[in-house]
Order: sequence, then structure tokens, then C-alpha cells
Amino acid sequence: MTLLQNSRLESMSDAHFKLESSEASRCLSACVEQEMSRAADEIAEDFAGIEVRLRDLLNRCGSEITAALADRLDVRANGVVVDGKAFRRRREDGSAEIMSILGPMQITYAAHEERGGHGGKQVAPLKMRIGLVGDFWTPRAASTAALFVLATTPAEAHRLLAAAAGITGSERRTVRTSKR
Repeated sequence: MTLLQNSRLESMSDAHFKLESSEASRCLSACVEQEMSRAADEIAEDFAGIEVRLRDLLNRCGSEITAALADRLDVRANGVVVDGKAFRRRREDGSAEIMSILGPMQITYAAHEERGGHGGKQVAPLKMRIGLVGDFWTPRAASTAALFVLATTPAEAHRLLAAAAGITGSERRTVRTSKR
């Protein structure tokens, strides 16, 4: 992918991510404070539940951080060239939920459409730079899902991914990803 003449590469966001102002980080802090204030017997009785809650909150924090990092990878150029074809920036940005190894995350990206007409092919440089598989999975999440599907049935892989890693998504998407 190259930029068209007179285009600049800029980060999509001028905002800087601050972990302490992250919603997931605040939830994690509150959870830790609550768990640390419990009596030892209560902790012992609910240890498995505590592990799951902490994993889920840590994954949410990780998803927020990863989404902020992904935002920095987007291309806010007037045009890009992909495989020798020129694409111009659309007025509207796109947004999508994608699946990372940390679970689902929301991204906003600059959309570019093929020059010379309406309704042509569209590209999203952010998705290309991340290396999304099937327009949904980050490479690490896709390879993890594929390993689970290869080791068991698609339905069981879907259940295990959600239980073990917090990776969700439709069973159909999990199966399609394993075939890529």
C-alpha cells in the first residue's frame, strides 16, 4: 500500500490513551479493591469466580489498549494505492467489531473506495495493516481459533474458546476462519 501524491500519513486520533481514564481499568481497580477487602474464607470459597472476573476485566483492559494502538495504525490519507489500483478516502469512516486474542474490540477506520465510480471496491488500510483474517479476526485470534477447531468439533471449539480465552463470535465465523 502506498499513499497517493500530496497525501500525508496521520494517526486517526489525536487523543492519547490513558490507562487510568479507561473504563475497564476503573472497573478492574474497583474489583481488586472489593476482592482484597473480603475475608479469607470468602476468597477461598469464590476463588474460581475471582479468577474469571479478573481475567475478563484484564481482557477488557487489553482490548481497550489494543483498540487505541490499532487506531494509531490507520491511514488518514486522501488516497492510497493498493495492488496498483488507486482508492480515494470516503467522507464517512467505517466501524466494526473485531475479535482479538483478548476478546471483542470496536475499531473505527478510514474507508477508501476505488477511484472512477460509485459502489466499487473498498479498502480499509487499518484492517490491512492489522492483517485481519476474514475481515473479523486478528491474526493471533484466528490462529488460536483454528487450533481449537482442528482439535475438536466446531461447536465444541466455539464453546472452549469462549470459556478458556474469552474469545467469542459466531460458531460459523469460527469454522470459516479455520478453513483459511
